Amino acid sequence: MKQKYVFKAISDLNKVNGSLICNIIEGFPEDYEEQIAYTYGKLRTLFGEPVYETCNCEDEYAYCIAATDDNGDTLYLLAYSGASGPAIIGEQDEASKNASIELVKYIKAAEASDFEWKGYYLDGPTKLAYGIKTGEPFYDEVELDESEFADACKAIMGNGDIL
Repeated sequence: MKQKYVFKAISDLNKVNGSLICNIIEGFPEDYEEQIAYTYGKLRTLFGEPVYETCNCEDEYAYCIAATDDNGDTLYLLAYSGASGPAIIGEQDEASKNASIELVKYIKAAEASDFEWKGYYLDGPTKLAYGIKTGEPFYDEVELDESEFADACKAIMGNGDIL
């Protein structure tokens, strides 16, 4: 089956407008944490390093994706992980919705690269580490004490990355 779009990572976040179109992981399956790791590993395989990555669990990373169709028309999507989990942002039109569906299929079909992400979820408050190691997902979450919470707040607010 021929792919309807060619997807390419670009660095210009200003190209993306809109709001949440779809989640990359549907619902909350039993292996949701593993799926989070696989999703980021697959994005890294397909598109390399993200435009940005933070230590904030509610704004982990983002990829700006140019989606070019068979007619040469290009629209822009954002694959990211934030408060809603791994998701796609774009215009709320039929073309962007169709491209998002194809992008999710493309992501899900990819192999996951090894990586590790570390960060914080302040609502927990917890410290997280997840990723892919030799093809296998891992996910670890531990509660923070008051001192660690203060350090996490400093890291997320831009006063220093302590990870």
